[in-house]
Amino acid sequence: MDARAASSAAERDFDSIFAMIRITLPNALLESHKRLEDVFLLERGFDHVFVDFDDTIIINGVINENLMRFLVHARNSGSELHLLTRHDGNITSTLENHFLHGFFNSVIHITDGSEKSARVFGSHPLFIDDSFSERVDVRENSLAMTVSPASFESRWAIPSAKSNTSMNLDKHPRDP
Repeated sequence: MDARAASSAAERDFDSIFAMIRITLPNALLESHKRLEDVFLLERGFDHVFVDFDDTIIINGVINENLMRFLVHARNSGSELHLLTRHDGNITSTLENHFLHGFFNSVIHITDGSEKSARVFGSHPLFIDDSFSERVDVRENSLAMTVSPASFESRWAIPSAKSNTSMNLDKHPRDP
C-alpha cells in the first residue's frame, strides 16, 4: 500500500488534458444515534386538523419541524389543515416569510376576540395549541381532541381519515 492510500484523508486523482487535479476530502466523524421514541397509535384519523401559529408552528422565530412533519403526515392521510390563529399583524406576510403560504386548506385569523372553539368543525377534528386555556375551551365546546405542540416530539401513527384501517406498526413508516 503506498503512502497516499494510507493517508488519513481520502484522495482521488483525475487526469485532465492540461493538468493533474487532486481532490482531497477531509476526514469526517460519522456517528449513528439510536433512541427510543414514543409512538401514538390512534384508532381513527382526523378529518380536520386545526393548529395555532405563534408558539406552536413558529417557536422563537423558527419552524417547529416535528409539528410540521406531523402536519404533512396528516395531510397525506387525508386530513384538511386549518391555521387557527390570533396572530398580531399580517398573517399572510408572516406565512410567506416562513415559506408556509398556501400550505393550509384555510387560514382563520381571529381578530374579534371570539373563542377558537366556535371555529372548530368536523366529525373527528384535532386541535393543536400551546395555550392550555384555548385547549380547555375547545375540548369543552367541540368534538375535537386537543393536544399541546410538545406532544409532537413523539411519532404519531395515524390511519387515513378516509378509512377505518389501522396502520401496521411492524414496519416503520420510513422503511422502504
